[in-house]
Amino acid sequence: MVLKTNQVDKSYALFKTELGFLKLEKPVQYFQVTNKSITNVLTNEVQKFDTQAFDELFNKKWQVQILEYELGHLFQWDDLLTQEEVNLATFINFESTSELTTIEDDALSGARITCESFRDEYRNKFKATYENLLDGNCYQLNLTRIIPLEVNDISLLEKSFRYESIFSSLGEFAHLINLPLQDRLILSNSPECLFEYDFIEKKIVTRPIKGTIKKELGRDSLIGDVKNESELNIITDLLRHDLSGIGENFSVVESLREFFEVPGLIHQYSRISVKEDHLNIPKVLKAIFPGGSITGAPKKRVLKLIKEIEAQKRGLYTGSTVLAVDKIAKASINIRSLDVIKSTGAARYGSGGGITLLSEEVSEFDELLAKTNSFLKVFFKDVNF
Repeated sequence: MVLKTNQVDKSYALFKTELGFLKLEKPVQYFQVTNKSITNVLTNEVQKFDTQAFDELFNKKWQVQILEYELGHLFQWDDLLTQEEVNLATFINFESTSELTTIEDDALSGARITCESFRDEYRNKFKATYENLLDGNCYQLNLTRIIPLEVNDISLLEKSFRYESIFSSLGEFAHLINLPLQDRLILSNSPECLFEYDFIEKKIVTRPIKGTIKKELGRDSLIGDVKNESELNIITDLLRHDLSGIGENFSVVESLREFFEVPGLIHQYSRISVKEDHLNIPKVLKAIFPGGSITGAPKKRVLKLIKEIEAQKRGLYTGSTVLAVDKIAKASINIRSLDVIKSTGAARYGSGGGITLLSEEVSEFDELLAKTNSFLKVFFKDVNF
């Protein structure tokens, strides 16, 4: 990799705030990690991956961490479960931060879905998932699919994240990260919280989403759905366990069911917290990553089942982006997220949902499509799935 100063200067991260955006720019420390190597992106120095070297890097303080879903194999199994090279994480500290506002609207980029219908493939994978549920191998499994896209105009897509008309459609954990040295652009409209630290009450909070319905069907349809309620209860119990493993205190369920809306959809979620006087982000992440809501229960066993059934790398999708700046310490679960190769416009978008014994294959596939369109209709013109 040949580095150029102007490329480094163009690396930045934007995170949605209540009134606008927090921008971090000009990296001063920047590492990319795969299961084969650890690369200092700013000096191009490369060392062979090993767990000790990774832990030393991971335990440092980072403003921005991009954790790929496959890193969860290392945390949960102490094994990467593959010989193929896969991305695990990106760690960056920046020189400067600033606050930005929205900008006047311009055009939206076009895009096209570049895969054939995978309806039959999904049906077969749902069947395999259901058989594992019947055999007692798991209680819930989050079955997903990566959908390839081709983005027509990367610069317009990047610009549109700040459009005034789009701001109200951005999720609480929405962010955009431009990484030209990795030929990568990340656009996430995630509404989901892996964790957030409350500096006043000294507690770690998580808000897993489990239960989704199209907005036109109304909240009452979600309230009366036994399958969605059971999913939420299973994952709430899992997260209680995960949070209780962080320190000496037991977690509590602050709210068992709340609701919010995103473009075209209504979600339900619970709120769980645990008291922790001193936040140790690496310790928190090793206890709760990857998120239970996008994995399943029991988490450790389901991670292996997902690898076998999905037979694909999730990567950014359902991984997490961690932001730690001043009195902000939080991490998303990267649903509604797009991972773009800037030089070609090729992109990966993931979608899926939780499967239990109460699930029906047709409705689960319909939910996958609805979650895809919830993202596409915000950032692209003339494309839906």
